[in-house]
Amino acid sequence: MKNISSCLVLILFVLFLNGQKVPKLYKQCLPSIVRISVVHYNGIVSQATGFFINKKTIATCYHLLENAKLIEIYAHDGKKYSIDSILASNRKTDLVKFVIKEKNQTWLELCNKLPEIGESVRANA
Repeated sequence: MKNISSCLVLILFVLFLNGQKVPKLYKQCLPSIVRISVVHYNGIVSQATGFFINKKTIATCYHLLENAKLIEIYAHDGKKYSIDSILASNRKTDLVKFVIKEKNQTWLELCNKLPEIGESVRANA
């Protein structure tokens, strides 16, 4: 989660330097972001965020869902989502993608290549 948080901070900083309005970007991205609450088998409760990468797939950190007993997913407006299946997971990269039963109308598009050194980056909702 630390890597994703650092990446989001860097993206927001670059967007700010490029004259983008952070509140506008936040408003555009908010419908694509979910809060994930997890109760682990050892009784510990964790919370983090994830984001839609298409209408039924959410990406988040692997360590959040590791040894999860109960997983609850909520949108910013309170809508609840339920996991249908795990699509892919990787402990080493700390990433997991899972499919939900419901559909979401907005998602964050992922870039299919890495930016060049010094290239400006933007996030579009």
